Amino acid sequence: MILSDMGMARTAMLGRLATARRAFERQRPSELRLDAGKMFSQAYRLKLSTVLPAAEIAIMLAAEDMRELGLARARLGDLGDAAVQLRRAAALCDDSGLSDHGRIAGLAFQRAAEAFLAYRLGRHDEAVRSLEDAIIVCDHLADVFGDAIEFRRIHFARNILRVQCHGAPSERIVADTVDLLYYIGGDASRWPLAVGQGLGKPERLSAAQRGCAVDETIINLALAKVDIGAGRGFVPRIVHRQGFDGHLLASFEWCDAMMALGARDQRSFARHAINFFEHRNYDLVHAGQILDDAIAAQAASSGSSS
Repeated sequence: MILSDMGMARTAMLGRLATARRAFERQRPSELRLDAGKMFSQAYRLKLSTVLPAAEIAIMLAAEDMRELGLARARLGDLGDAAVQLRRAAALCDDSGLSDHGRIAGLAFQRAAEAFLAYRLGRHDEAVRSLEDAIIVCDHLADVFGDAIEFRRIHFARNILRVQCHGAPSERIVADTVDLLYYIGGDASRWPLAVGQGLGKPERLSAAQRGCAVDETIINLALAKVDIGAGRGFVPRIVHRQGFDGHLLASFEWCDAMMALGARDQRSFARHAINFFEHRNYDLVHAGQILDDAIAAQAASSGSSS
């Protein structure tokens, strides 16, 4: 009788998981956000066009085209040409007599592009330094020019943590990622980096930006180099999650699910995956896809072994 009840409970849980997955699949955006930072960059350039002369915007767009070409070359492995394109972009901004606002705004994009190239070259410390420079530039843009740049600085912080996944202990990566999630949720005291400490204003994030930031931050913890279970103690327990907004609640359910997956605890994994999907934070598209892929892989494994 006990075994029968256990089987019925497992069947009911799997049915609930399937229903939650289908609902999430129907409601989430048709296209995954492949580059949240790029989306913000486009909106930011549009905003700059309302305060800077058209001639400056034209120069900045030309430099951005060079950076995009350089980044594309880097993704293809042509790192030499990528470096050439980024140097051309930097020279254009330096030599074109841009205003302080235009020059410094361009510098934020330039440092981020240089960080990506350094990362692809395996120069991880250099990549981190460039991203730290980009955060400093963002803080200057917000302080001096009043630019709404908070999402961008969070994007850079997330990328720093991503680069550090290649060398720092998993326990530290999980701890810093949880701190950044708290920060995105509105607790400015939880900024995880020394650079930019005390200067951010997470309350300036829109709801859409908060969802994007949470989504791209937690998926760092799915990287093969990160053992999320090593940082279990830094993920808040369920009893300590009262008052969290929906994105934070869903993100920590995702963390619980991923830890259960690593521990091969299928029942716990299913329970937390259900909770994640039933929070209906459909903008956590990448996190949802990772869970979906894990569920599909489990189903395939079960099918092949039966």
